[in-house]
Amino acid sequence: MPEEVPNNPRYNSQLYVKNDERQRELNLKTLDFFHLTFAQTNTKDHQFLDLGCGTGDFTRDWLLPRCPPCRRIVAVDASGDMLSYARQNCSHPSIEYDYLNIGNDVTGFVQKYGRFYRIYSFFCLNWLSNQAHAMKNVSSLLTDSGECLLVFPAWSPTRMLWRKIGQLERWKKFAHVSLLCIICFVIYRHAYGESKQVRYVFRKGNSFNLRIMILNIHSIW
Repeated sequence: MPEEVPNNPRYNSQLYVKNDERQRELNLKTLDFFHLTFAQTNTKDHQFLDLGCGTGDFTRDWLLPRCPPCRRIVAVDASGDMLSYARQNCSHPSIEYDYLNIGNDVTGFVQKYGRFYRIYSFFCLNWLSNQAHAMKNVSSLLTDSGECLLVFPAWSPTRMLWRKIGQLERWKKFAHVSLLCIICFVIYRHAYGESKQVRYVFRKGNSFNLRIMILNIHSIW
């Protein structure tokens, strides 16, 4: 497994697995809702990708049982600590854990595994400063008729708090780390409607051959 990028934020898998209940709840509601939109096709010979699998418990205990039969799920993360925990505590014969930073070049990963018929990603892309490049990589990882479900918050008040903290004299030396965790574009749809940022996402997705579907949903929470 490649070493982690030196300036990647580091995560504590033990703390994460004890404090991810709310995120898991959101993941499940989103997954159960949008699974209805996937094409009904035979996927037994196809492989799926879980992008940003973290500690692997969600992949094994909730995602895998909800997936149609497939050849395997490749679950990836950019944190060595997360992957180590996943391999030790959440192994499964249908799941292979491996390292992937979706913000970097994915050519070698495609050569190793091939392309994926379906890609899932939950609360991963919001950690990337260049989401357009990440979406381009997602497109490169998909088969021609593949589908993906990419879930990430469009807006979060905690990111704005981190930015303000990073401007304080006491914490300036850590600002380069906190800025890695700031969403590269901030959207608050209730206040701004179909903003320029939303149109930017759709324009970028279309330029990478990702056909993005809009659903007007009041709330699934």
